Amino acid sequence: MKLFIYFEQCTMAGHSVPERIVQEHEDPDNAGDWFTVEGTEAELEASAREWIGYVTGIGAGTDRYRRRVARTILEALAWSKENIDRAIYGTCPTFTREQVAFVADKILIAAFDRIEACIPDTIPLAEYDANREGIGHSITAAMDTAAMALAILFAQTTGEGMGVWDWAGSEEFRGACESFIAERTRPDWPGLKAGEPCYPDTTPFAEMFADEWQETRGD
Repeated sequence: MKLFIYFEQCTMAGHSVPERIVQEHEDPDNAGDWFTVEGTEAELEASAREWIGYVTGIGAGTDRYRRRVARTILEALAWSKENIDRAIYGTCPTFTREQVAFVADKILIAAFDRIEACIPDTIPLAEYDANREGIGHSITAAMDTAAMALAILFAQTTGEGMGVWDWAGSEEFRGACESFIAERTRPDWPGLKAGEPCYPDTTPFAEMFADEWQETRGD
């Protein structure tokens, strides 16, 4: 048996490469985005257990990638989800919808926080106007970073690939960002009132993301 598994820098890091993608390359063993694992069922199981063993003593992030690789190998061996979870996590629970919604909400809040730091009344309108192009790049980067983070979260916890701006709620989030910027950069914008939130509520966008996540997972 031979498996093709995406490298850590890829959005689908640790997941198996779809056969249709593999077939697009004349030399899939040297495609650049993935590596191969090959052997008998016993050898592949041993490889998966090695990946699990690598987790000990290393930092967060790398450990998740290596667990994902181990899961991909064991899935190819037709192990049940329960047995895979037991092998990788022991009795640790997997992600819940509530946890995914919470993480998504914090990612979107961080994006709005970065945007809010670039526009009035955080900075003077004259400074914004004088540096509109550079500040615009910073705002776009904040939006794109949040979108990428959610696409990666979705891909890594569902096993389904996703474009950066393809997650449910992404267009609504983009529209809210654009409206927020347009309002705050109007010359006649009166400024924040006492007790008024600095930026829009991100909960609806996070809930839409979590709904799609749950539907895709089939939980």
